[in-house]
Amino acid sequence: ASGLPELCSLFREISSSFFTPAHDRWAVCPTMGNTDAWYKLCTLLCDPGDCILVEEYTYPAVLASSYPRDILPIAVPMDSQGMSPEHLTAILSEWCDRGTLRRPRLVYTVPIGQNPTGSVMGVQRKKDLLAVCAEYDLMLVEDDPYHFLNYSGNDISLYDSIKDEPFERLACVPSVSRSLELDPSFLKFDTNGRVIRLDSFSKTVAPGCRLGWITAEKAIVDRFMLLTEVSTQAPSGMSQALVLSLLSQRGMTGYLAWTQELRNVYLFRRDVLMRAISTGLAITVARNVCRKIWTVSAHRLSLFEFVPPLGGMFLWIKIHYFNHPTYEGKLHSGQSIDEVIQDLSQELWDLLAEGGVLVTQGSVFAPQAVLAQGSARLVTLARPSGCHYFRLSFSSTEVSASCFCERRSYAQCYRLTTWRKRATCFYKS
Repeated sequence: ASGLPELCSLFREISSSFFTPAHDRWAVCPTMGNTDAWYKLCTLLCDPGDCILVEEYTYPAVLASSYPRDILPIAVPMDSQGMSPEHLTAILSEWCDRGTLRRPRLVYTVPIGQNPTGSVMGVQRKKDLLAVCAEYDLMLVEDDPYHFLNYSGNDISLYDSIKDEPFERLACVPSVSRSLELDPSFLKFDTNGRVIRLDSFSKTVAPGCRLGWITAEKAIVDRFMLLTEVSTQAPSGMSQALVLSLLSQRGMTGYLAWTQELRNVYLFRRDVLMRAISTGLAITVARNVCRKIWTVSAHRLSLFEFVPPLGGMFLWIKIHYFNHPTYEGKLHSGQSIDEVIQDLSQELWDLLAEGGVLVTQGSVFAPQAVLAQGSARLVTLARPSGCHYFRLSFSSTEVSASCFCERRSYAQCYRLTTWRKRATCFYKS
């Protein structure tokens, strides 16, 4: 279960150099990726009937692996930096009055490039969340596969600079040098061993290698390793050998240089996608707290809005269904707002899919239950729709120099001419 000793040594070097744990009782263990690690942690740390605390919108595999084991994910409201410590405190402070639901022992968060919203936690936010976890004796799982895909400080960097550039000049943009500034891990502020960090090569080397590692208190890692020995055992030997060879040849300096260039490419793709879905439409920008909201309109009718993601590989779009011509009529016919939005969301998804544009509906990322506010006792669990949103990915689309040299548009590079046309037609139907 412990994998190749040389590879584990490199895991320890990465964790020590980049994540700098605040105590010396930590250890590492290889995993078959972060989904595998999360499943095993649920087995170790949760019992049937337990609750876990997750972001308002979160990684779907976390939800899918919880429900069959009678583990209930509870949504914690988010803001521009992800999970809100104030809302987390409010939920926990009233928990003793929530009937038969046991107090949670586990918080799950994606701090950088949050999936699906693309938010990034600041240093103070991490300290505040850890303080809440310490007060209520919670373990915190830091799932951080997008750690090196952090665009903080570049929320509109390329968009402003490229929106009026001819396509031929855009081919050289990905090679523009930008320094990679890594945000500190929760581990850096964790002095009592309550943080379990998950890392993966899926987003920096290859998703198919299914290889990563956890960094945590040694007592937790020892039990994690025992569970691995009787379940999946060590990750694929071939994957371990390939990654070990890569890291050995490049060294830490080479690996960091690779991730920096990868970050620059994804930053470029993000800005190309932002332009692709808005070319030919009106854009207004409004500042909300510390981030800018981009609203895209056609014929003075707002269609959707988004916040440029500060990390990861996803764009989280909020659709303005209230401007659809059938919206009011459906409400007057007796449908609830949630039912109307769910119907329109499915209608738009079908329309896009017919044109070859695949997006993910926001409801996939929403926990099936949230604790309603305003009551000191256990209250009815309400299902959040999440249908206001779509998640678009800019991870697997090629945006090459040849595309620009052939004067193809951004939208054609991303095959999103259909998005604009069908999204616009959707509001005219």
